[in-house]
Amino acid sequence: MSLSAACSSSNGSGSSETPADFCSQLQGYVTKCNVTDPCTVQTSSNCTQLASALSSQTLAAYAQCYTDSSCGDAGAALAASCFATATKNLTPSAAQEKLATDYCAVCTVAPETAAECAAGFYSTGGDGGTPGVGSSILDLSDSLATQLDTQCVAKIAAGSSALVCLSSLGICAEPIIAAAVTLPAACTTAVVVDGG
Repeated sequence: MSLSAACSSSNGSGSSETPADFCSQLQGYVTKCNVTDPCTVQTSSNCTQLASALSSQTLAAYAQCYTDSSCGDAGAALAASCFATATKNLTPSAAQEKLATDYCAVCTVAPETAAECAAGFYSTGGDGGTPGVGSSILDLSDSLATQLDTQCVAKIAAGSSALVCLSSLGICAEPIIAAAVTLPAACTTAVVVDGG
């Protein structure tokens, strides 16, 4: 079972907006489906920290996708496909909008305007477009968005090049996100297959 299956629920509610609700649903899914995958089991046991790093919209998307999923590989595959689609429809929260606006205030490169930059900040790049700077952080919580804004964007010098802005945000954001989103050891251990 994949990590996306580890971040699942199946209680029929169709909604999960708090980490506690989400974790309860995940633990219910693990029990109901008799999940034995170490990554999923460890994630359900230590769910609160991971769930707290995700936005309520992301938690709700996971929950909605797994509400009607059956147990087993077919259900997990269907839910994973659903999740990929559901997360494309996330919309930025007020804290995430502020992060985009603040980043674009110092990192807009002509001919793009700050408003155009902010409008495309969380673009997923669908239909062959280029993903926005924030496309990979849209699923994070408001508290993480605020941390990235105050600790990372605040350090970028106004008028910096697009490359400097992007690398500065990435270098600063990586340890903040890594500290908030710590996966269980079973999810990060590589599986070695003997080819001989």
